[in-house]
Order: sequence, then C-alpha cells, then structure tokens
Amino acid sequence: MTAAAPASVPRLSLYWEWQGNAEGEPLRASLVDDGGKTRGWGNWLQTVAPLPRSEWQEGMVVRDDFGLAIFDDTPPGEYRLAVWIERPAKNETVGVFPLEGEVKIRVVPGGAK
Repeated sequence: MTAAAPASVPRLSLYWEWQGNAEGEPLRASLVDDGGKTRGWGNWLQTVAPLPRSEWQEGMVVRDDFGLAIFDDTPPGEYRLAVWIERPAKNETVGVFPLEGEVKIRVVPGGAK
C-alpha cells in the first residue's frame, strides 16, 4: 500500500495489457472513497511501450505514468484506485477496470508516511 498526504502528487505507474483501444482513447485514473466520491485525479504524464503505437499487438504490456493529485480536503484513510478508458469521439467510458490485488492508497495527515 502506498501512503501520501492531502495536496500531494505522488507518481503512479500502471501496467496494462493492450487489447485494441484506439489512439485518442486515453487511460484515466482517479482516487475514490468507499462511497464512490473522487478524492484525487490522475494527471497523465506519458505512455511507455516497447514499440511505436502503430505496431502495438494484442496482449502487449504498456505502462502509463500519472501524477496522482490528491485533493487537499481528502481526510485520512484508505482509498482505492479507479481506472478506465475514455472514448471522447463516442462520448463514452469503458471500465472501470478491476485492478489485480485492488490497489489501495492510504492518505495520511501532514505528510507523515
């Protein structure tokens, strides 16, 4: 489990298996509480892949890096990471995907870890 403080921006790397999403359909991430309220937003930084996007093949593992901006009013506690694919051209969302071993982030007061 990762620990972070409110108003911090820890770096987050997500490894995922490409199964055919199109370019322009970004992976998104957020921090949510048990009631589904968003407590942080993943700001995309980069995608790292072993091949250029035009050569991606189904099943290839890709890494997306995010700066996870935790909202400054987030109370201490455990939160889960939600991940999905956005399809702006169709105005739809695909997911939210289950994460292996459910990723939790513990928010702690005053930056203590």
